[in-house]
Amino acid sequence: MKKIKFLLALISLPAFFSCQNDDLLEKENIPSITENSFLALNGKIVKKVIHNDTLSLFEIADDSELAGNYLLGDDMLFDKEQLDDYIAQSKKQFRTNGVGTPSLIKRWPNNTIHYSIDSYLSSKVKHNIKMAIGRMQGGTNLKFKPYNPYESTDYILFQFISGDASFSPVGRIGGRQVINLSSNATQGVIIHEICHSLGLFHEHQRSDRDYYIKIHTANIDYNHPKANVAAAFKKLSFPEVPRAYIYSDGGLDFNSIMMYAPTAFSKNGKPTITKLDGSLYQLRPNGLSAKDKECLNRMYPNLSIDVLKAPAHPFYQGQWQVVYKKRNGYSYTTTWYSYTCPKNIWDPYEPEVVYWKWESNSETMSMQIFNQSYMETWLKVVLTRNDGVTETKTFKVGPGLSGATPPA
Repeated sequence: MKKIKFLLALISLPAFFSCQNDDLLEKENIPSITENSFLALNGKIVKKVIHNDTLSLFEIADDSELAGNYLLGDDMLFDKEQLDDYIAQSKKQFRTNGVGTPSLIKRWPNNTIHYSIDSYLSSKVKHNIKMAIGRMQGGTNLKFKPYNPYESTDYILFQFISGDASFSPVGRIGGRQVINLSSNATQGVIIHEICHSLGLFHEHQRSDRDYYIKIHTANIDYNHPKANVAAAFKKLSFPEVPRAYIYSDGGLDFNSIMMYAPTAFSKNGKPTITKLDGSLYQLRPNGLSAKDKECLNRMYPNLSIDVLKAPAHPFYQGQWQVVYKKRNGYSYTTTWYSYTCPKNIWDPYEPEVVYWKWESNSETMSMQIFNQSYMETWLKVVLTRNDGVTETKTFKVGPGLSGATPPA
């Protein structure tokens, strides 16, 4: 295998964001993307065909856990199994006209991202990670929790990597996935890479970009020996993934944390990206834009279920009902009978089995009774989406102390 050097450009984006405690956050002046900051990796350029569209990817050949994985552009990492399975499923679907939907991007269950921080990262970068996480939780439905192996096997490891580049997997891979951070990774860079791990792509690569921006190919250094620049400017179109799930909706967002700078990879100092009318745009140092937050909340919505009526006590004999409201605003009534959950099988310290499900539009709703104690009962509602991600909400349906902690 002929090895070449592929050098990743550092995406450096504005990193001062609005939040309620801006006075506690330090302002940073962050440069735009520059080809002067690189990370050397051994590997080769490979071609992958997805939906008759040929992508130029960098296959990493280093003797590390990244070996065999693919880099698209400069900072988007795809797990080999993730991408190869997606391509195989896509081909199979087109051959059979099946209804199954291959999924390239997997989301995080319960809107919760578990994370761990590499001890080798500098105190400055560790601080930036914590501040970036705080900002990402502001205005979104996302929850970040320190990694606990008893709670989840899927988590992000923020890991130091030598050089000046930072990069991340796209979407949830499963198990440990690494966001590689350089020694000078700022809050803006970290937020950008976290967004990749949540499933976001670069804004300038969206499939409808030609309605909003112009790529000035004459100014792009395609022959740069240190980077696979062409892939960084290619339009991406994944039909199975709704556009609004991987980019901001309602038009291209020039303020997005996922947007490239106007002079990215310029060979002559002239802009490589402009607005459609040829004018320049300014990257604003405000972190997640309003559309970024809207996009993330669309991908990771709050579970829109409210229990409107529930049994006063689980030992009620005969028929009892739970009335709940789903996303579309309609109310649904579930009728359970005593024989479904006989009185004599209740254990005050063990959860009952799931015994009711509702399926519609590729979603499955299940309800489960938990007895935390003899006098405290909870109803857990779990919505499983068609991509396998679950959303959970718990309601107190029996007597007990107020303010009690719901079951995990």
